[in-house]
Amino acid sequence: MLQQVFLQFLAVTVSSTALYEDASRLPTGKFDFIVVGGNVIANRLSEDPNTSVLVLEANPSSNPTLRYSLELRNDPPTGFQQSLFGLSSGFVLGGSSSINGMAYTRGAADDYDQYAHTTGDNGVSLTGDVPAVLARIIETTRELPDNFPFNLDYNSGRPIGVARAQSTIKNGMRSSSAISYLADKYLKRPNLHVLVRAHVLKLVNTAKPGHPPAMTQVEFTQGGLRVRVQAFKEVILSAGSVNTPVILMHAGIGDRQELSKVGLPTILHQPSVGKNVSDHPVTGIGWVVNSNDTYDELFRNMTVFNEVLAVWNRTHAGIAGTNNLLMNCYKRLPANYSIFQTFEDPSSGCNSPHLDFYFYVSAVNFPVASADEVDMQNGGSPTAFPVEKNGFAMSVMLMTPSSRGSVTFTSNDLFQQPLIGPGALKTDFDIFVVREGVHSWVNECDDGIDEYIRNNAITTWHLTGTAAMTAPDTGYGVVNPDLRVKGIKNLRIVDISIPFSPAAHTQAPTYIIAERAADIIKSAWK
Repeated sequence: MLQQVFLQFLAVTVSSTALYEDASRLPTGKFDFIVVGGNVIANRLSEDPNTSVLVLEANPSSNPTLRYSLELRNDPPTGFQQSLFGLSSGFVLGGSSSINGMAYTRGAADDYDQYAHTTGDNGVSLTGDVPAVLARIIETTRELPDNFPFNLDYNSGRPIGVARAQSTIKNGMRSSSAISYLADKYLKRPNLHVLVRAHVLKLVNTAKPGHPPAMTQVEFTQGGLRVRVQAFKEVILSAGSVNTPVILMHAGIGDRQELSKVGLPTILHQPSVGKNVSDHPVTGIGWVVNSNDTYDELFRNMTVFNEVLAVWNRTHAGIAGTNNLLMNCYKRLPANYSIFQTFEDPSSGCNSPHLDFYFYVSAVNFPVASADEVDMQNGGSPTAFPVEKNGFAMSVMLMTPSSRGSVTFTSNDLFQQPLIGPGALKTDFDIFVVREGVHSWVNECDDGIDEYIRNNAITTWHLTGTAAMTAPDTGYGVVNPDLRVKGIKNLRIVDISIPFSPAAHTQAPTYIIAERAADIIKSAWK
């Protein structure tokens, strides 16, 4: 979407003085904790000066002149999934928080209460002037209070309504996990070591024969050399919803039949690994507006573009220091809708939204055409937004998906990209909700809107659930509420692969999980 154009402005450099580019320069090969990819958990654990922490990061440190993303393979979609393509992941220190759209949404308190109820961990429960254009939107909420009530803060735990968008931007610059948790003052800690360009090959089982598996060693490659490091206490996987299950499966933790197909031995039969994938599919609509108060000229006129960039380079001010997100609206379907007579509501509670609408101050580079230019009754095929006109755009995002997919692989080569099946929009419930979302803004017949969704829905890269957290006594799931991998000693998972899909963009929930995990792990090792 359009905000991606701003990413090159909002990238920032992490000081390389405290980062290791060469494994041979590490002070030792043994650490209390080895963290695969997690900046937040590494920061919090290293607050104790007597605790040594090594972070293994496959990616380079960030550079403001480069854009890092890794395009991932996904299953050829069918039906309503025919346009769900282009999965990517952040290939840079800070992961996807260094390349995402910077939306900061925590989700409903009901989401976290449901985590607590499901897992038995009560610790995860969550008990200025507005510019004229925002004022006009607020006026609309007054005219339509039932459909679009005004909400001062959608991060209060009760997100439903229209609110000003909140983003992880500070002083015109992106605030990623690398910037916030690996700033110079943290990297100067003598007990925190961050090694970049370290590609994990496998977790090593060091348990004696006849004992439960224990993963206390990590083998990785850097510059063609294979290196093995030892954790005195724990290995913590924070590699994300795609790479975490892949690393587990290559360690022999996964479905026995699937591992056998690619020649991998099974250490622990765990069929839930890589399953239960959910995503937030999104489509969009743009409108031609009779206003010059948009960002469209920035993308049509290189002179204007260069002027804006020059201002940002000098001061980090101006529209290049934004992500184009204007307002946000969370909406919940009425309880009396007929769809709930057939399908159980997948949302976590009455304060959890089914839909998320984001509003953008431009439509030139929006991935779908203006609603004014699309005949939804005749195929819904997109046409380019009129280049010479100004636009206002909106995304329609499904926040409570009932569809599920999987992450698998076709080779025992860890450098071979996994096969990702997001599984989005496979159920009638999901299609109904997105259709209702479009209906909120466009008066069209169902068939026309369905075709429009079929042609225009894309992924948001919000994959979750591939290493699901469940109660200790359940027969499914990958981790217990203490984040330990079921049946494995010395191994925890701390990332967005463990929760069910939150009714929020996944950046903030990832931070919340990591902060909670730090408390759990610190308490366990007192």
